[in-house]
Amino acid sequence: MSNAQPRFGSCCTSMLYTRDLERSRTFYDRWLPAWSFDTATDDPRHITIRMGDQAVAHARVVEGDGDEWVPMVRVADLEASLVTATTIGATIVDRDDIAGVARIARLRDLEGATFGLWQPSPDLGVAVTDVVGSLWWIEVLTRDPARAVQFYSRLFGWQARTTAFAPFDSYVVLERSGHQEGGVLPIDPDWDVPPRWNTIVAVADADAAWREAASLGGCAHFAHTVPSAGRIAGVSDPGGAILIVRGPVPQP
Repeated sequence: MSNAQPRFGSCCTSMLYTRDLERSRTFYDRWLPAWSFDTATDDPRHITIRMGDQAVAHARVVEGDGDEWVPMVRVADLEASLVTATTIGATIVDRDDIAGVARIARLRDLEGATFGLWQPSPDLGVAVTDVVGSLWWIEVLTRDPARAVQFYSRLFGWQARTTAFAPFDSYVVLERSGHQEGGVLPIDPDWDVPPRWNTIVAVADADAAWREAASLGGCAHFAHTVPSAGRIAGVSDPGGAILIVRGPVPQP
């Protein structure tokens, strides 16, 4: 996915909602050392995650439930988008006005998967995607793909293109105006996972990142190969926030 030409209706960043900034910073500083947590904003709860001088993600200090990574979709009018979202069944979790950055809201869809809205004010989101250390893809895990597609199509104008590739029997690519915006992955009955949005970050070596996360106090959940996409691994940080990493398929 690309953010080279910022568009409304596209994922513009992923936000780490964390209850403990120092715990999160310590883990990611060691696990993804190219990242740095920049707290130089007027809002002490808002953090820009940078790689060098380029934004690659964001973080927000919150209270309440567990930590989570939440993909944020850029919108032109937050209030209008919230009206549309709640009308079609979404639930608002929280909302914030980050001075000099963006107006944001966190929501849950019909199955409880968390996603976010980002109205630039004036920050457009991340500056870099599709390179090691940056956002590579987003996808929603759902028990009802048709319902999920209908919901997000009504909210963001995304169109669905159904495909299939190993190891999945079915996969839906969400598109808008010729641009790929994300994916829809049906939850296999054997998977012990709830509906959720996955944030996928590019790394040089997915297996090494998977092992390293566990050694630093996170949890390593799965690792598998998607021949058409790469080596994919799922981890959670010490706060429980799940992040997926993608690397090239190892060569024999």
